[in-house]
Amino acid sequence: MGQSELQTGLSLRGKVTMDAVKQFLCDERAATAIEYAMIGALISIAIVGGARAIGVAIQNKFYGPIATNLS
Repeated sequence: MGQSELQTGLSLRGKVTMDAVKQFLCDERAATAIEYAMIGALISIAIVGGARAIGVAIQNKFYGPIATNLS
């Protein structure tokens, strides 16, 4: 195995080596990335929930009177 294969953690067949797995598990950047992903997910859930609430409020405000006038 060459030096470049050791650095990437891949064998000749493209399989992940144990060294790469150990390096990934010990790497703190992965934990930070997961934390940022969770924060992003929570923010997107809040945005979707807020947009849905605003959409329902607008629908009730405009659609309700129009529907009753058309009936």
